[in-house]
Amino acid sequence: MRGLYILLVVAAAGAAGTAKPDSIGRVIVAAHPAIVEIKPLSDDRRLISLPALEFALTIEPQCATDMQAESISIGIADTQKTYGAVAIDGRSIVEVSLTIPRRQIGPLAAEAFCRAGKSDDIVTRTLLVQDAFTAQLSLRCISEEKRSIIYVSQPLDVKLHCQNADDDSNPPTDQESSPTSILR
Repeated sequence: MRGLYILLVVAAAGAAGTAKPDSIGRVIVAAHPAIVEIKPLSDDRRLISLPALEFALTIEPQCATDMQAESISIGIADTQKTYGAVAIDGRSIVEVSLTIPRRQIGPLAAEAFCRAGKSDDIVTRTLLVQDAFTAQLSLRCISEEKRSIIYVSQPLDVKLHCQNADDDSNPPTDQESSPTSILR
């Protein structure tokens, strides 16, 4: 009897291990940091006021095998955007961009970064603020018999670039991806 019990446990574990992840679907998201150019700050100023931020997201919606994507909704701060079936149109990868208005963004605290009067060789010119915001995503999947919603959160980074006092150049374009989020 004990051998039968062990056999059942092993069989159940094997079946669970071979279950397909696409049986419920998932959303894979990659995000590029928002790039912000700032001018050197006075030594007594610790908070940095941010402008409107633009986040670029690459989304891979994967519904269950018998379902199709109906919509993808994205929320960052108080900004919401929904892409319907026509915008998704069966694509395996959806690239979107969301702009967060300045009024929805609080100041960012950064000590000893981009200070006026500091030597360029001592001061770091770029600062990556990880997980500054979070994007909330939902994927609605439908079939003739059922509907499902898959949720995922994606941390969003902000890259601050300190301008030289006399530098009016464009911001750098070397965007790095945030870690990919996968619903499990």
